[in-house]
Amino acid sequence: MGNKNLTILLGGLLIVGLVGCATSQKVTTPGVGDRFEPNNYIFNPTTIEENSTIKATINPAGDIDFYKIYRPFSSNQMQQVRVTLLNQAKNLELQLIFYDQNREEIATAGARERGTTQVIGRFIAQPNVNYYIAVFSGEKAARGYIDKENSPEFYTLKVEIGK
Repeated sequence: MGNKNLTILLGGLLIVGLVGCATSQKVTTPGVGDRFEPNNYIFNPTTIEENSTIKATINPAGDIDFYKIYRPFSSNQMQQVRVTLLNQAKNLELQLIFYDQNREEIATAGARERGTTQVIGRFIAQPNVNYYIAVFSGEKAARGYIDKENSPEFYTLKVEIGK
């Protein structure tokens, strides 16, 4: 009797796993997935390199993507971080929020309307400190408002460090 229950339990888990995989396939572009997920919380960000470019999606609706940048400097100079967000989706109103090492908001930048193709934000970074970037669609998504829009289209996030 015990082995039969174990077999039924394992079979049920297999079915749940397969259904979960099929569901996750539906929220991404066919054949191309957002390799940075899951990164929906500031405590579980995707680390990105300075002076790099990545592609990701806002999918499913209400998705918020968090990234972490570590600022190692050879000197003790502060530098400007410029973040460019390129949007291919016509239905998203993409926004950026920048956070310091304490996860406190330090700057924002955002589209004024849906379909805006480019958003540029800047902040000053200290050496040897983590900074965080939130990318989402809607006016206040990171503060409680959830945009019901999503898109399988990729956005491009470019992080550049300058003086």
